[in-house]
Amino acid sequence: MKPMKTKSRPDIRALTRLVASSGNLVQGQSELAINPALAEAASRVIAASQNHYGPAEGLIELRRAVAEKIATFNGILIDPEGDPLQLLITPGATGALIAIAQTYLRSASVLVFEPYYPYHRHILNELGGTTELLPLHGEKLELDPDELRARCRALKNRKAFPLEAIIVCTPANPTGKVFTGSELEAIAAAVNSFSKSWNISGWRLGYVYGDARLVSALNKANSVFYVCSPTPLQRALSEVLKIDPRYYTDLHESFVVKRRFAVQALEQVGFEVYDSGSAFYVWTRIPEGFEDAMQLNEMLIDRAGVAGVPGSAFADSDDWNNYMRLCIAREDGVLQGALERLQIAVETFGREAKV
Repeated sequence: MKPMKTKSRPDIRALTRLVASSGNLVQGQSELAINPALAEAASRVIAASQNHYGPAEGLIELRRAVAEKIATFNGILIDPEGDPLQLLITPGATGALIAIAQTYLRSASVLVFEPYYPYHRHILNELGGTTELLPLHGEKLELDPDELRARCRALKNRKAFPLEAIIVCTPANPTGKVFTGSELEAIAAAVNSFSKSWNISGWRLGYVYGDARLVSALNKANSVFYVCSPTPLQRALSEVLKIDPRYYTDLHESFVVKRRFAVQALEQVGFEVYDSGSAFYVWTRIPEGFEDAMQLNEMLIDRAGVAGVPGSAFADSDDWNNYMRLCIAREDGVLQGALERLQIAVETFGREAKV
């Protein structure tokens, strides 16, 4: 019997290092300029030497601001000063998931949807759990409710690594899929982050909120692993988080424009873009004429100094080998330049292939 071959997957961080920032459509972070008021607040707080330990659950100023944001945009009332805790500030949304995995998911399994975000699997595996995959289907990435229920029943009742949770991100990474209301009924708690919406991925600030019986227990892991989230950055963010009532509306509108431009540029050279309903990532089927997205990406790096992430980075199956994720959270000039070089490279490759 021949040994099974391990599927080779692209390394997202390694791909990022292969191209200059002007062609980096790889890494899923916003590279737009930081909000000036936020930058000023951070500078002032740090200069005032407010740089020491804070409580593991987060500064009360930021928890109050986050609770107000949750009430405004999610319609959920959270008491930021409740005891037991209903809301924690964490080192990014990743910090929240690590605390959840450490507290509740050791020797358990979690269901993730394919295409999936690799870090979700890595975190569970590192902390003594495991992940199970449920595929999304077709060009519209549809979830089959019957398949979901059947899979959950089977996994929940097994002795080893019983199913304890489902990870749902909406919009999803890598596809940008926005799950429908009916698809989200199984969600029992919400996890969020400021990394993308405020262009501060390096600040590592996120939060987790929900039923106090579940959330309060997470603070032990939060404290042991991290001690606290960055104190001066929490204080700075708390000052500006709710100052501009149009911040998120303006942010959404600017990304709609970026997506419209990116989709038009990609479709002109044969990409088939998934209409995700979101505008941070573009998930697209590659043009005909390429063996798979790995080949296309290598060509783009070599000829155009541009890279995205092949779909095989986000899947165990081969179903997504001809897909690619592009992050469009870039300054307009950078995005336009990268897409123009991409277009030229694809068109030139196509002409050469016909000769």
